[in-house]
Amino acid sequence: MKTREHRETRLRGDPTEEIRREAYRLWQQEGCPPGRELDHWLAAQELVKHRRHHAHANPDEEREPTVRITEQLVTPT
Repeated sequence: MKTREHRETRLRGDPTEEIRREAYRLWQQEGCPPGRELDHWLAAQELVKHRRHHAHANPDEEREPTVRITEQLVTPT
């Protein structure tokens, strides 16, 4: 169960681990393509930044990013 205190601690903390998990999730979601590490990292950074901004603006409202945002940020080349 995520409490308000848990969310606030997460917001203040270093986002690196959260970005790493998101980048890995994006990589898996795309079928584990080689050579796309930077694309996934940058997309994950944007997702975490967006999530933290909205969580900070609305601390009582927990939001999860949608796949559509991810698909827009990470486009196959």
